[in-house]
Amino acid sequence: MRKPLLHTKVTAKLCKSEYREEWYLYTKSYPVRNPGSIKPKRVIEAVNRTITTTIWDTRAINGIDSEGNHKYKPIPTA
Repeated sequence: MRKPLLHTKVTAKLCKSEYREEWYLYTKSYPVRNPGSIKPKRVIEAVNRTITTTIWDTRAINGIDSEGNHKYKPIPTA
């Protein structure tokens, strides 16, 4: 039996708040293998940060919703 290799991919995501004009930051990891378990798990962790002034990249269209509005990706800042 081969040893499972860890090739975990971690991505940072933004989630829009329902009640305010702000975004929540969280991370998504998959596959995460724990000792003693056979199946990999998907782990979602909140970073406990809110972003109120997001700068959107208008050149990178992420999609178009049903009303015809464009969705953009945020510009990563260092």
